[in-house]
Amino acid sequence: MRKDPTVAGGKPQDGATGSQAEQVMHRVAQRFSRDGLTAKALQSGGKGIAASSQKARPVPSCPKAMLERIDVAKRHIEDAKERARKQGREYVPVFHALGFTEVAVAIFERLACNTNMEKVWRALATVFDDSKRMPDTWAFADFCYQNVGVWEFSPRRSPAEHKRHFEQIADDMMSVAARVVCEPEFGMLGTVAASVSPLEMVGDDHFRWLLEQMDAGPIDGRYIKSDKDAISYLRFCLADIIPDLYRYAEWIAANARRIAAQPSISDRPHRETAQRTFFVKHLSKWFRDRFDRPMHEVVAGVASALFDEVVTADTVRKAVNNEAEVSIPFRRGKLPLPE
Repeated sequence: MRKDPTVAGGKPQDGATGSQAEQVMHRVAQRFSRDGLTAKALQSGGKGIAASSQKARPVPSCPKAMLERIDVAKRHIEDAKERARKQGREYVPVFHALGFTEVAVAIFERLACNTNMEKVWRALATVFDDSKRMPDTWAFADFCYQNVGVWEFSPRRSPAEHKRHFEQIADDMMSVAARVVCEPEFGMLGTVAASVSPLEMVGDDHFRWLLEQMDAGPIDGRYIKSDKDAISYLRFCLADIIPDLYRYAEWIAANARRIAAQPSISDRPHRETAQRTFFVKHLSKWFRDRFDRPMHEVVAGVASALFDEVVTADTVRKAVNNEAEVSIPFRRGKLPLPE
């Protein structure tokens, strides 16, 4: 799959505007969107679509959960655009672990429609459980998107550059935190009544949503007479739970040093097969972690579908055995907060 020559690694250059970021996201999506799914196919579960349709239809073995995930991703994008419109700001698609972009839609539609996926879905049907709250099909599709996204939107650094980069992040974070903690204007020394807290970034609507999700219902009491009082009380309670700026900086620095000690995204990130190797290695590990087997044949089929090339189980096996262990950058380490 060819790389965009105008953007290194498919990532916007420093200083790129929201419009430029969206263009980059669109170009990456285009590389995966040949097997786009028609809206009619999505609504009908892929049935009754004329063979002459310009868009593909799902392969017969594609599970319903995969079509549902496509619908979820599309609605997520539309909701994000609507929020941006209401807030009077430009919609900027940003890749991250918990959100969807048009790249996700393109990846998901390939998984649903590419003919290489016919055998894959039949094999996965023997191990996947889609009755769970987070269906295995959803988890699998999301992982494929995240795997591709990490590669496309992460800088290509050599192992030495990777180590220096994250060590510098750790040092810079603690340097800034040390300066902030000494400034009374930030309230870190108790000289200002209202200290700066990450909670100030959270609007009342988010707290109202949290109360609804918790099914807290109306909170009646001596001091809580209204919805506004409930939100204020929730802020008061969380103030003792949310770490202050310095402890948060320590946590980020600790994670940066942990990442610095790990191998980079690839030992040879500029090789023609580097992205494919990265993909199959991590997908094999995902299957191993979940089902105690690497499922090389399945991984080969998925890679063939996504990268428009013939990938065999033997190719996957060699990639898994030969590549050094690396970790996907965005996956959060569950580090305890510093004491």
